[in-house]
Amino acid sequence: ESAEEEHEVQTKRKHIRRKKLKNSLQDSNILHGEQDNLQLQQIDKISKNKRRKMKKKRQKEKMRAAGLLTKTTGVDFTYQPDENNREGAADVKDTDEKADSILDFLQATQQIYFADSMYYFLLFLL
Repeated sequence: ESAEEEHEVQTKRKHIRRKKLKNSLQDSNILHGEQDNLQLQQIDKISKNKRRKMKKKRQKEKMRAAGLLTKTTGVDFTYQPDENNREGAADVKDTDEKADSILDFLQATQQIYFADSMYYFLLFLL
């Protein structure tokens, strides 16, 4: 019986504390203004990581407003050799030849693979 009574007392105390917190928040809303208190409540709910990201975002906005930071744009990093450079033109020819030989090899390998798979498939049917 005493354990049950203690449990009831503890739950009552928790409820009383919660009510006091709510009342104190309402009093502070009246005294300090609702906006300040809402900001404090929101800060408590936001994680440190989220705060860090928001701070970084605000700094970027300030830099953009000052004109020091521009919005990033996509950049094409693919290799484009100079047409004026003869060595570059020779390199392009070599690269094209290598690509053609590799493509021929892959096509031949594919044909062999399909021929072998068809052979084994026919053996399986017989």
